[in-house]
Amino acid sequence: NIEVSEHSFKWVSQQDQIPIFNLIEDKDKPIVAFLMLHGCRPSEARALRCKHVDLRTETVTISATWSGRVYREKRKGRKSKPVTIPIHREMLDFMAGRVKNSLPDAFMFIDNHGKFYSENRLKNIWQGVRRKANLDVSLRLYDFTRHSFASNLINSGTSLFKVSKLLGHSSTKMTEKYTHADVDNLRADIGKLTLKTIPILSTTKKAASE
Repeated sequence: NIEVSEHSFKWVSQQDQIPIFNLIEDKDKPIVAFLMLHGCRPSEARALRCKHVDLRTETVTISATWSGRVYREKRKGRKSKPVTIPIHREMLDFMAGRVKNSLPDAFMFIDNHGKFYSENRLKNIWQGVRRKANLDVSLRLYDFTRHSFASNLINSGTSLFKVSKLLGHSSTKMTEKYTHADVDNLRADIGKLTLKTIPILSTTKKAASE
């Protein structure tokens, strides 16, 4: 379910993400899938070029971003450095195809006009999906992708340190906001406790024998 914290922190469980993702048109699915499976910022995915992909090591380096209409060879944040992360296996074929059939400076994700995705283009795609799925207007693409990526990984047991590395955070302090637990995980945890003590079990067995 969509979770809202005290600070209106929103994210979507993986179970709920999939039917929403399926509402996206096929031609636009690659960039959204990349966001969902890698957790980078939309402005970073839009700035990704084929030269940033290393097929030998199956990794991608996030080292550029769009700031408004300006392309910057630097990630968002004053102290941010390039971050190299593994390519998700479900994205590998698509990204390998783009690298092998494109010039190094070509953008990894292009729209139906063969151009890089503009900020407005991504916003329009998300607004259309949000309407189809009848989602709250306050739920952003950023929430659906980056916030949900981190939240779902942590809820599945991935360490704060590893998620911090994937998000490109300079410290785990920045990642701590994703450490909320969902109800199902809490239910599993409290299920480890019991009040069925040995004496009660013994009495039950004795009564059964009588």
